[in-house]
Amino acid sequence: LKAAREEQHYIGTELLSGPPRQDEPLTGAFVLTYAPRERASFEFAAQREERASTSQRFDYAASAVSVAAEIRF
Repeated sequence: LKAAREEQHYIGTELLSGPPRQDEPLTGAFVLTYAPRERASFEFAAQREERASTSQRFDYAASAVSVAAEIRF
């Protein structure tokens, strides 16, 4: 289980582009691995990422899910 939050401040000139942009990305992830035998394992992972920005065109949200299986010979 993993979670992260940070603040990003961008430098800019207010004359050309308005006030400098500030972003707040937020990320969370979950990974579950199951290995019923020495040579076989299964993994499930999910991640969610969002970013709130003072400039609406840079706001976004994304989700990803993955499933994997590994069999070793």
